[in-house]
Amino acid sequence: MDAGLGEARIQSLIRLHDPHGRRHIVRLLDCFYYREHLFLVYECLNASVLAHYMHLETLGPRARAEYWHAGSIGALSIQMLDALAFLACLGITHCDVKTANICIVNAERRIFKLIDFGAVVLTHDAHMSYLQVSATECPASVPRPITSQVPSDRLGPVVVTCSTPTIALNHPLPCRAAGTARPR
Repeated sequence: MDAGLGEARIQSLIRLHDPHGRRHIVRLLDCFYYREHLFLVYECLNASVLAHYMHLETLGPRARAEYWHAGSIGALSIQMLDALAFLACLGITHCDVKTANICIVNAERRIFKLIDFGAVVLTHDAHMSYLQVSATECPASVPRPITSQVPSDRLGPVVVTCSTPTIALNHPLPCRAAGTARPR
């Protein structure tokens, strides 16, 4: 199946069960074909957590520490656990939870949303499987069977990244968009 169609299918399932977008998951607004290409239109969000973190780091370690304190990391953790638990209830496992795939809705109020549903697995679909290992992946979590449990082990590396500047800036991540967007 085309990856874009799969993502649209997942997003329609999410929207069916969360029509008002309260579960900290990016909302798909529209999808359409144009000249044999599928376009997915999502709500507009601010920078990713990674881009925001790296922007603050350019301002100095104090700027990073002032934003990414225990309260911010706690808010991020609670919201992402809520999103992952909601997905688990729907039988969806997001296999690519990382700082580049969490965007800021409102930096001042510490509101975040999980994005990028191109790497998900439906727990009831016997034909789907996915394995991804990042530089900060917990070895105990790889490989693991896809279940309907909340994959909280995917959130651990995100929390470590936000609280430890050397890890956040020194491990290679595919999305390094530090200069493309600034949070409000």
